[in-house]
Amino acid sequence: QLGRKITLKNFNHMKCKHLIFICTVAFAINSCGGNGSADSMFGKIPSMYEKTTTDMLQDLSDINKAIKEDKNKEKADNNLEKLKEAFQKMEDALKETEKKARPYADEMAGKTIPYEQTDSLQYIVISDITIKEVLLPKIRNLGSEGVKLEVTFDIKLKKDAKKSSFYIYFLMAGDKGNIGYDKQSIYCAGKKQGDVISVKTTINAPDVPTSYLNACERLIFVTEDTYYSQRSKIKKQQEQWEQTELEKYGLNETD
Repeated sequence: QLGRKITLKNFNHMKCKHLIFICTVAFAINSCGGNGSADSMFGKIPSMYEKTTTDMLQDLSDINKAIKEDKNKEKADNNLEKLKEAFQKMEDALKETEKKARPYADEMAGKTIPYEQTDSLQYIVISDITIKEVLLPKIRNLGSEGVKLEVTFDIKLKKDAKKSSFYIYFLMAGDKGNIGYDKQSIYCAGKKQGDVISVKTTINAPDVPTSYLNACERLIFVTEDTYYSQRSKIKKQQEQWEQTELEKYGLNETD
């Protein structure tokens, strides 16, 4: 959804209404409210961006309503121009929000993220998970990128490596359950039991309501089977959240 490559240059090659839908999908989920929490691994940043995304959805809703009411194709260019203006407004608002969020993001560097791990893994996490850098949300090609956390930590192998690499799988969790997932490939050629490997990875804020991001407090390192089982459940829930938010603003693509 968020990876669709659309730029202002190719606006005229697409139906305006469909473009509104694609643009909306990029911002719908994170507009669902919640107050920021210092306990969240993402801090207060999601809440700081909430009003920006909510305003964008309202603008798109107004444009979409005008398109539904106006069947005159000659006015399509006018609606298209309004959409360009709404997108530019969003970009400007994001820049202003970034100025406010940047000092807070910088303060998050050095903080640690709580974690849990299951016994059946081929490794054990042996250090703090430390935030090295916080990357703030961006708009790219009418898609969006949420908060990203660059983190580092160490793992120790429980047994000799049989392959040159393996994956570590983890879930993002909090008071409201598991809300995100990710994996990281680990190079381990020639590594033996007891060897320590330094890991550097990026934690991407999942596409979930802001209130859920605010409740996301820890990582859980799990087996491959658990990872894919939970990923399926989380994806279904994300689709439901997205549809609910699109319907709220009358932006679900039904025709």
